[in-house]
Amino acid sequence: MAAYQINFQLATNFAVNLPFDLNTDATNHQNKAISESNSINQPTSQKVTILIEDMENRLAKLDAYQLTNANDSQAIDSQLTQIHRQWLDSLKPALMSQDKQKFYIDSIDYIKKVDRFVSELQHRNEKRQIWQQVLQIGSLIIIITILLIGMYKLRENVLLPVQDLIKANSKFKQGDRQARAAVTGYAEFSALARSFNDMASIIATYQHSLESEVDIKTQHLVKANQVLSLFYNFYPNLNFE
Repeated sequence: MAAYQINFQLATNFAVNLPFDLNTDATNHQNKAISESNSINQPTSQKVTILIEDMENRLAKLDAYQLTNANDSQAIDSQLTQIHRQWLDSLKPALMSQDKQKFYIDSIDYIKKVDRFVSELQHRNEKRQIWQQVLQIGSLIIIITILLIGMYKLRENVLLPVQDLIKANSKFKQGDRQARAAVTGYAEFSALARSFNDMASIIATYQHSLESEVDIKTQHLVKANQVLSLFYNFYPNLNFE
């Protein structure tokens, strides 16, 4: 854009009144208005100086942009160096000498280099966008994977041990004294399952002991009843004469 403007000014011998204060920063709006009102009275040399400063400010901004770590690229740096060199070696001297023909011829190649430079910047930005999308998709996949693994671990180490303990407790209450809980899951659930199994084993042992003792007592009672029955049957036959 700046090269086209310079070509236009050279072609018209700076006859067209344009706002030559090309700095558009917010802090310079007042100076810009004053410059526009006095542009008719500015000499050609001052207008040339303003155009040179504008072009060099644009190039300086490109340098500052490219110097950041995120914009490190040898190919783009090389193109920017060529643009700088052509400006300093060809365009700037032609503008200072107001050589319209030379500036126009050199500016054609300059504009082509600028176009290639801009295309390279766009290509790099597109690649960055693609990489950002890849990283976002990759991050999403990682998050989903972590969630699935977490859900699986929660099921294996919390839900299933609790369900198994509830089933074992239900069977034990229904009379299945061999029912035991699987010792799985996190340490707390494993300790709870072991405690339940120990309790169930103790209860089953006590119950077995009680049943054995009841059987023994029953056998003693049966024998005692048999003796009493025998004695009762034998008693009438006793002769006390």
